[in-house]
Amino acid sequence: SIPTLSIIIPAYNEALRLPPALTSLRSSLRRSGLRPLEVLVCVDGSTDGTCEAVKAWSKNNPDLPVAVADLSRNAGKGGAL
Repeated sequence: SIPTLSIIIPAYNEALRLPPALTSLRSSLRRSGLRPLEVLVCVDGSTDGTCEAVKAWSKNNPDLPVAVADLSRNAGKGGAL
């Protein structure tokens, strides 16, 4: 089905910040009742393990599927979106 809400998060070197942010987002989305929805994290050439951190969070939190687009080089926020 077509998502009711699409959330796109550009990320550059956010390995420490994204897992808690995704947990907070999951709580807010649960309260909203919006379904179906999709979350996409665009990892913009990060070098700190951001992609791995998001994938690990998603694996441990299957109730909020998070897709990851891993861009090979930093293109800035506009490029990531």
